[in-house]
Amino acid sequence: MGLRIKELRTKMGWSQKDLAIKINKSVSAISSYELGVQQPPLDVVLSLAAALGVTVDYLTNFDKKKTYSVEGLSLKQQKIVELVFQELRNPTNSSPQLSNEQLEIFRLLIELFTH
Repeated sequence: MGLRIKELRTKMGWSQKDLAIKINKSVSAISSYELGVQQPPLDVVLSLAAALGVTVDYLTNFDKKKTYSVEGLSLKQQKIVELVFQELRNPTNSSPQLSNEQLEIFRLLIELFTH
């Protein structure tokens, strides 16, 4: 987030002091946010976003993170999605053989699409 704050601030033609005055913080606080030494608390993030004319999502780089919604899926489908994400994040097996957990995911998917 620090690089984004600095990028937006310089794009506005502001010094760290200018931004500090606008959000009622010290120059050292702005510097520490930009350098990533310190993360600003939520109230400061809101002030920074307002002063810099961007959304909080943009300022925090949240807009770059891909999110998926399970809205509209049945509970069974949601459970399968959860199992798949867990397996992708932390594989239960790294050998050529499928683990029991991986086999269960395939079984549930086959059952879902054949019934």
